[in-house]
Amino acid sequence: MYHIWEIIQSLRLDTILTSYYSWRSRKSTPGAQIDMIIDRADGVIDICEMKYSRYEYSQDAEESLKLRNRIKAFQAETKTSKAIRTVLITTKGLAQGEHSDDFVKVLTINNLFVENSEEG
Repeated sequence: MYHIWEIIQSLRLDTILTSYYSWRSRKSTPGAQIDMIIDRADGVIDICEMKYSRYEYSQDAEESLKLRNRIKAFQAETKTSKAIRTVLITTKGLAQGEHSDDFVKVLTINNLFVENSEEG
């Protein structure tokens, strides 16, 4: 959450009213948790997964299923009618594979530590 402004700018959401929070299921077993949700005034919710990896992150079948289950639990419990967009925030990027299309957008650590060109 510390880098929310950099995340919002990297997703090009800085002109849209947004709110952000993490979410934990109160009903599903095992408990579902979403690292960060960006709730947008344009009718879209960005579900952000945070993954640390020393190399490009590889989304496998097990993690893909967990992500789908978390999204289903979120939709059921919040009763949202907004569109859901999945975002991966990771250190080194996303390795292409069978489940790499689970994410609409991928941000890396480089997106969070952008130098301000106005500072000298």
